[in-house]
Amino acid sequence: MSEERSIGKLGKLAPEMPTGLNMLASYLNSPLPEAPESVSVPEVSNWDMLGNDKYGDCTFAGMVHAFMATASEEKETETFPTTGETVTAYLTYNNGQDVGAVEAQLLQTWKSKEILGRQLIAYAPVPVSNLDEVKQVINTFGVCYIGIRVPAACETQFQQHQPWAVTNTPADDQILGGHCIILVGYDSQYFYAITWGAVQKIEYTWLNQYMDEAWAIITPEISQKDGYNGLNLEQLEKDIEALA
Repeated sequence: MSEERSIGKLGKLAPEMPTGLNMLASYLNSPLPEAPESVSVPEVSNWDMLGNDKYGDCTFAGMVHAFMATASEEKETETFPTTGETVTAYLTYNNGQDVGAVEAQLLQTWKSKEILGRQLIAYAPVPVSNLDEVKQVINTFGVCYIGIRVPAACETQFQQHQPWAVTNTPADDQILGGHCIILVGYDSQYFYAITWGAVQKIEYTWLNQYMDEAWAIITPEISQKDGYNGLNLEQLEKDIEALA
């Protein structure tokens, strides 16, 4: 019998694209390595809901899941933020209010100071229309931190351990809100995301339809990997600092 899955809360606000921050490709001295046919999901024993069952803290849960994923890939042993610490950080960021977060604003804050004991090295947007580049980001940086619009059918699909797939019914157009997840792997059929404490399969056509923002993030865990793979970090950091 499959383990029972609990649907969590949403909490990603409408995407914003900061003026002055270019797409990831413009900061590369050389193209990202070609993505292999598949990337396996990192071995993490418990992804944890991290408070996203009671609060709209998916943007913060996604941060912690990114720590877990990249630490696993780099074979680093770490102690990760607890549910209480994650919720506290989220509520502190929002002055005590459970009002969600804009991914671009949160990433900018996370680049400027530590959140949950870690400071983001860098981040840059990735075109949502280019799933091949999303694959390259997963392969190179360990995760892709994304935002999705959530259609009604996906909650039932999640509970029933089904892939997120377009249903060709009116439910496809019934959008419940926005949600932050991380992509950690893929194969010829699916992308694999972490959400609501579980690994979720996503069909390519579904992701094309509902992903509304995607970010390459360089966590401290991934920062030692192969010199950022040709990233012009100095220029990227200048552009991020100019956003303020």
